[in-house]
Amino acid sequence: MDTQPTTTYADEFVHVEDAYIASWHVHTSPERRLPTLEGKCPKCHHNCDYPVPEEVLQGATASAAKNERPPQLTRLVICNCRNAHSRPAGVKLGCGRYWLARLTKAGGTYTLSVQRDLGMLPAASALADSLESQDARMQKTAEKWLGGITALFGLFSLTGVATGKDAVLGLSQGHRWLVATFMITAVVAAVYAIVMGYLAAYDWVRLIRLDQNDEQLTRFEQYKSGYAARTAGRLQHAVYAAFGALSAITVMMLLVWFLPRVA
Repeated sequence: MDTQPTTTYADEFVHVEDAYIASWHVHTSPERRLPTLEGKCPKCHHNCDYPVPEEVLQGATASAAKNERPPQLTRLVICNCRNAHSRPAGVKLGCGRYWLARLTKAGGTYTLSVQRDLGMLPAASALADSLESQDARMQKTAEKWLGGITALFGLFSLTGVATGKDAVLGLSQGHRWLVATFMITAVVAAVYAIVMGYLAAYDWVRLIRLDQNDEQLTRFEQYKSGYAARTAGRLQHAVYAAFGALSAITVMMLLVWFLPRVA
């Protein structure tokens, strides 16, 4: 039973000595390029389990470590214990304290120490902030793009003017098929863009069963933790498809306007 006194939540940097960090454990696994750190928070002394971040989304592209493990890296370790600390609304874990860690690879494994160069603190803090907010940022971005894509395809109403029956009068059969090919391409790309935009914004609506074994819970956690990366990929596909559809519409209208008519 934990008998440590209650520590009131505070968002603050704490100075840590290497002697204290010596009690932390560095766990590596073949599933992750970077290790997981396990130890007690230097302020509240509760257990923390911190997977060292391997990638972060910038825009819609993941900035990730290469397959090989880097020789040295700095990360901000934030208390993520589950004990009560009178946390403010919206904060789910920890006492709010954080410290700067340095991981150094030696003989294929990492050793943990305190990063004394506080000039690394702004960059490490920026990474931590991005990781914390990336799910919300990606969903908000996807929702905006979904509305933009839907509005973009209001342009299809213009194609009725450009490709109606009278617009293609006088075109040869081959030229009509050429116009139709670009029309079909635009429609398929538009549908794909809207579907990908919807999935990026709201994900699949599904019922996940958790009543059989712990493996189901593990799969659920893995699915949830991959939300931001999944959203980024879908959003990229939606944007590419939208521009592809718009390009196909443009080519189709140019063909209608400039292809020679049969006398």
